[in-house]
Amino acid sequence: MKPSILFVTNAANWPLTDGKRQRTWFLIEALSKKYVVDLLLLGPESEKVQVEKSKSSINNLYFVDLKKYTFHQPGHPSFLISKEKKKQNNLIYNAINQLVVNANEKMHYSYVFSRYLDPLLEFPFLLQYKTVCDIDDVYSEKTVTRIKSETDFLRKLKLKVLFFLGLKKVENVLGRIDFPIIVKKTDANFPKLKQAQCIPNLPFGFYVEKNENPVVAANLINSSITHYGFIGKLSYRPNYEGIIDFITTVWNPLMEKTSNAKFIIAGSGVMPEVLKTVIANSKNIEVLGFVEKTVLFWDKIDVLIVPIAEGGGSNIKVAEAFMYGKSVMASPFASRGYEEFIASDFFILPEKTEDWITEMLSFNKTSDTKQKEIAATANTHFDLEKWNQLVLHLMP
Repeated sequence: MKPSILFVTNAANWPLTDGKRQRTWFLIEALSKKYVVDLLLLGPESEKVQVEKSKSSINNLYFVDLKKYTFHQPGHPSFLISKEKKKQNNLIYNAINQLVVNANEKMHYSYVFSRYLDPLLEFPFLLQYKTVCDIDDVYSEKTVTRIKSETDFLRKLKLKVLFFLGLKKVENVLGRIDFPIIVKKTDANFPKLKQAQCIPNLPFGFYVEKNENPVVAANLINSSITHYGFIGKLSYRPNYEGIIDFITTVWNPLMEKTSNAKFIIAGSGVMPEVLKTVIANSKNIEVLGFVEKTVLFWDKIDVLIVPIAEGGGSNIKVAEAFMYGKSVMASPFASRGYEEFIASDFFILPEKTEDWITEMLSFNKTSDTKQKEIAATANTHFDLEKWNQLVLHLMP
């Protein structure tokens, strides 16, 4: 008889259209090899519907609709919440607590596995059990880059105050987690995470489509020009702001020097109007939008572009590019978690605008031999079975 584990999350594991959902799905799949996995979903009804569509290895599904619950950032004072909201929050808080108590009496969970830190911040009673937490985005990642980019003095000051108010609460919760998990080794620099286990993001999309051929289909690419590409959630602010900045400061000036290049954009989410306008006023840009199978995107490009300067998590798109034998041109920020690849000649990290343009003007298409070399290196580095074992060996 397998031991049991309660997997707590505020977002679904389906559909596998973005890295966060993919990581959740693969974590549950890995854990189910050793544990009976019950899922406690704290979120809207729409997320419950998505979980029910998945084929993931879930035993019991517990759901609490939090549409009346007000999630506040850790630094936001409680007096900002109305009395009515506080009353509703207390009812939900107590209901979730009782649900977990009842489920534990039935299943005798070995661990509560929290996907993200937020559930533990909002419902600290979960820390009464032996707790594993997949931190994913460390607290500073979500806010520090936003503070740095803020130009309004008063808003910057407000963000700084809220950040430091929340830091104490976050550190307190992190100190009570039995087994914290981080995505990148550099996340261990955050307070209370020095001893955390690193379980990096894998190119999960590649494994979802593992029956697809990762070698570029030559007939899909016009060999006379270089095809650059971006893939990611297009409604995510760091993504679309990064694309806008890239198009206005790099791509459009590049088009004044050469027309021997094309920029292909793919991804889920609703594209903001400001990005649509920038694209409409630029040359040689093709928007694929959401692609059912990402291989359809990878087969159309020569180089992955990742002009992201802020945000959380780790760019799975970088790992996927390597698995498909593609070179990557990215901002230094986007290279976090891929230190082993930085010295390679298929990972290009221009720092300044003029460096991007210079690299793109001098870029030579990756040969078939080189593509196979990149893919072989990535396949060795990103091994799903090793990743599964890393997850399972985390908890004694």
